[in-house]
Amino acid sequence: MRAASVLLFSWLCLVASVPIPVEELIETVIQDKTQPDILTEGSSLRHMVVELQVELRNMQARLKQAEIQAAEQELGLLQTKTRWEELRQDHADMEKRLNASLMQGEELRQDHADMEKRRNASQMQGEELRQEVTGLSVRLEASERQVEGLKVELGNNRVELSTTQARVTVNRNDLQLLQRRFC
Repeated sequence: MRAASVLLFSWLCLVASVPIPVEELIETVIQDKTQPDILTEGSSLRHMVVELQVELRNMQARLKQAEIQAAEQELGLLQTKTRWEELRQDHADMEKRLNASLMQGEELRQDHADMEKRRNASQMQGEELRQEVTGLSVRLEASERQVEGLKVELGNNRVELSTTQARVTVNRNDLQLLQRRFC
């Protein structure tokens, strides 16, 4: 019976991945032969099993917590990637708008130059042309302000895009560390 108890204890230790000192097993077997106290031995084994079960539950809880953290970080990484893609699209849209504004500005400059030529050619239409030129100048200035505003906004988007890329890299590194730690 005692030998069966020792074998059961050994098996439980192997299952729980707890190393068993060989000397303790030998001493236990020798003591079993010299001291036939079965109840004490059973109680001791039951106590060890309970301790091992508690330790196993604790390890399982820590593993589950680590899995939850890894999942949260993976979700954060996906959200960051999504935001990064949105910012890239916004950046492309801003560049299109900037190019359109630049083209519009160039067209307005050309229109302005044409108006100046017509004004010089025709004194009779002078007053009308001055008003038209003034309107075009206002539009040109407004367009140039708009272009400057778009340039500033584009610069801000570039900075935000760089920051987001850095966060993606950090999150990716953190995720890799967690995966290495728990695999």
